[in-house]
Formats: sequence, C-alpha cells, structure tokens
Amino acid sequence: FMDPAAAEAYNGQQGDIFDGQKDMALAAIGALLSTAMLVLRPNRSIIRV
Repeated sequence: FMDPAAAEAYNGQQGDIFDGQKDMALAAIGALLSTAMLVLRPNRSIIRV
C-alpha cells in the first residue's frame, strides 16, 4: 500500500485535485465542436451536379 504523498506523486496530480475533471471537460468540448463541424459542413455530393 502507498502512503498518500506517494500515491499523488504516482498519479501525477501535481497539486491539482480537479485535473481529471478538467481533462474530461476539455474532451467533451472537443467532441461537441468536432460533431458540430461535421454536421454543419456543406454536403459536397449535393453541390456536384
């Protein structure tokens, strides 16, 4: 078993207890932006006549 100081060093938290939450929030924002870009892009197969 690890003591709390060693566990934090092993996890690489670097003093930020919300690091995982920030990572997940940025991942969700990136997923939403990329989905919006795919949905809102012009459909080139319709334009080609």
